[in-house]
Amino acid sequence: MQLSVEVKNSNDAAVLICRGQIVHGAESEYLFALATRSDRRDVILDVEAVSGIDEGGLFVIALCYQILSSAKRRLFLRNPSSEILAGLRRQQVDLFLEKLQAAGAAEREPRIH
Repeated sequence: MQLSVEVKNSNDAAVLICRGQIVHGAESEYLFALATRSDRRDVILDVEAVSGIDEGGLFVIALCYQILSSAKRRLFLRNPSSEILAGLRRQQVDLFLEKLQAAGAAEREPRIH
């Protein structure tokens, strides 16, 4: 199943609701383009309906986090599966996961309009 992304915007954040597979190629490039758009809002990546992810998809999530962080923006993962969390750990991005989880617990979720 190909990746589809529904974008919901608010003043505080762009919510990207992902469905399907995040895999190397057009799907991960599409997600990268949406997540790193040049605005000043944070990004909430809802991955509850992601049915599969490969190393390319995991790399894109980590890369988006790094790019957004360098731009003083935040990336939040919403509803990550154990597969996504395990994959990010395999790529040795534990620090990335700790920051995402700490930020998600500490911050109130932006209101969606």
